[in-house]
Amino acid sequence: MRKINNFKSQKDANNTLIGKKLKVVGNTASHGQPIGAIITVAGIQYPTTNNPVFTAVCNGTVRNFNYTDVEASPLTIDELQEETTRLGKEIEESKKEQEMIAAKIKFMHSNGLEEYDENTFKAFHTLELLDNKKLSKIEKAKLISKLISE
Repeated sequence: MRKINNFKSQKDANNTLIGKKLKVVGNTASHGQPIGAIITVAGIQYPTTNNPVFTAVCNGTVRNFNYTDVEASPLTIDELQEETTRLGKEIEESKKEQEMIAAKIKFMHSNGLEEYDENTFKAFHTLELLDNKKLSKIEKAKLISKLISE
């Protein structure tokens, strides 16, 4: 099993391990969990030693685990499918964000603007929606409402 203290940064460890399952293989931190138990990482702390301390909630109590006390737990098919679903959602969100940024750039180019202003963009986009004859009033209202809430 791969040891879990070889991350480049705390951010990398947080992004990778929070919410993940780890297997207890030692008890140097007096955490009281049996060897072989599976824990879910709730947080990661980096004391001055630069070796991570993992926090997990076990039976309603927060417990700390030294990095030497845990190792990566084998993944199940369900966990891998959940990860695939989560990543798919992240990709979709990123695509939407990229499309919005592209629309903002196009708006700036087409109107000769050097600096972006969110309110001007929303107002301009609202006017474009109102000019679109193919949309019904309710469709326009929904799109404008979505624009305002973003």
